Amino acid sequence: MTKLAVDPGFRGLKLGWLLMVECIERARRQGYNKMVLYSNTKQATAIAMYRKYGFVEVPVEPGVYERCNIQMEIPLEPPVLKQVAAGIRAAVADAAAKMKLFSEREVAEKRAPDKWSRKEVLGHLIDSAFNNHHRFIRAQQAAFLETPGYAQDYWVSVQHYQDADWLVLIGLWQGINNNIARVLELIRDEPLSHVVSVGDYAPVTLQFLAEDYLAHLQHHLGQVLPVTTKY
Repeated sequence: MTKLAVDPGFRGLKLGWLLMVECIERARRQGYNKMVLYSNTKQATAIAMYRKYGFVEVPVEPGVYERCNIQMEIPLEPPVLKQVAAGIRAAVADAAAKMKLFSEREVAEKRAPDKWSRKEVLGHLIDSAFNNHHRFIRAQQAAFLETPGYAQDYWVSVQHYQDADWLVLIGLWQGINNNIARVLELIRDEPLSHVVSVGDYAPVTLQFLAEDYLAHLQHHLGQVLPVTTKY
């Protein structure tokens, strides 16, 4: 990365930061494992910005640029939430294939009058997906996001998941989760520490919210897919 600049008339809007982050993310998506930049110590503001993002100074390669007297680099590790995204995709693909083997009687059956059927559990997972999807988006916009919770029993009841088509529910759940996985692996490092307050729950970081989403998904899949069943 070299000769990164912003027109004087547009400085002070953090456009330099956005350009730098976009360069890094493009390199990361293309599979590079390191980014190097060349600059001059006269560019004090730029150097400070690079250091703040995580660039470290390394010995200057001779004969690269005449005016270059500082060289910096940063490792391009996979996005932090890439593993979470992969976990969501794997869990959803595996579960969807198994859920399609259930009969209508099996998915509508309730273990007790006050317990959800498999249809209703899947409906709850759909509600969870849609409620968290917008949180994953909005939490990237600001350092603090306050968002309402939702009455899960009411949502399941008012949408009559018990009467819905099982295969349609599976398709809807699979589709929204595959999109959530795509969204999560695109989140840059900086917003991961943004704080999210959901209803009456204690505030958490965006990274925790994403990791907890996968754990919540896996927990409820255990209610849908008995471990003793041979698929």
